[in-house]
Parts: sequence; C-alpha cells; structure tokens
Amino acid sequence: MPDAPATSSRCVVCLKDMPTGAHKCTDCDSYQDFRRHIFAWSGLLGAMIGFVPLWSAAWSLAELAFPAAAEVSVREVECRSGGVSLFVQNSGGQPAHLFDPQLALLRDNSRTELDFGLKIPAESVKVEANNVIRLSFDFPEGQTLPTREAGGSCMIAIALKSIDAASEKATTVEENCQCPG
Repeated sequence: MPDAPATSSRCVVCLKDMPTGAHKCTDCDSYQDFRRHIFAWSGLLGAMIGFVPLWSAAWSLAELAFPAAAEVSVREVECRSGGVSLFVQNSGGQPAHLFDPQLALLRDNSRTELDFGLKIPAESVKVEANNVIRLSFDFPEGQTLPTREAGGSCMIAIALKSIDAASEKATTVEENCQCPG
C-alpha cells in the first residue's frame, strides 16, 4: 500500500508539528520560507543603519580636532622694475604665517640671489585658512630688477617661507616671473 501524503510538517524554527504547506508557524509565528531570513537579519541591518549618523558625527569631530595643515602657494606674480606683487593662497585648514621673502635672478641656467632687503610689513603676515592675500614689495630708491636682454632668458624667483600655525612646520614656496622689460 502506498504511503499516504504527510498531513503535517515540522516548523524550521521551533520544530513543532504544523500543517503541511503552512507559510507561518502558529506556535512561534516564524515564516517557513525566505521571509524568516529577512526578519532574522532586520535587527542587525537596523543597528548598522543606526551607526551611520554616529560615524558621521565622529568624522566631523575628528576634522575639528585635527584640521588639515596649511597649504600655501604663490599665484599670479607681477615683476616690475620698482617692485614685485604676488597673491598668496592658503588652501589648507590652518592659518599660516609668512616671513623672509627672497629674490633670485635666473638667467642663462644660473641662479644669483638678489639682496634687496625685502621686508614683510610686520614680523610676519598671517594668511587664514582658505584665504588669499596680496603682497606688494616696493624696492628701496635706486634698486631695480634687471631687464630682459634680447635673445636671453631672464626670470625672477620669489620665495617666501611659511609656518603652519598648528604644527609649526616650516615650508618654502617659490614662484617665477619674467624680468621686466
């Protein structure tokens, strides 16, 4: 005699008997198909989603506690016979102090330091984070930059030292411009 079809099956969670083909156990209320996995992992998924705002807050606090260092660069230099002008940009997260401007003549693959006694108006100039300032240096009476000669190359190198206000790390930035003429 053939076996009669089973009229009951066991719950996959609590192992109690339940009718064959039932989708949900009447004793423990657990689904018998793929849905039981979704509900089993929903708590973990909710906890992970709950940590996203905490992670964002931690990241923001870390940026406040440890801001990016100063990143100083020199842009758009103008060399004229009686002085030089330049824009100094700080694209970092900390202020920078500028000091000790230097000039050098770059002509025919040689470098000659120029002692024009350049002075920054105060002991140092502060460039705030994410800011640009303009510096102009006028030379003392009787001192002028060399002019370009026909067929020769002539550049003026302008160097500034900067110190990161937080780390006190010193760097030198330099930019070139054509000799006036």
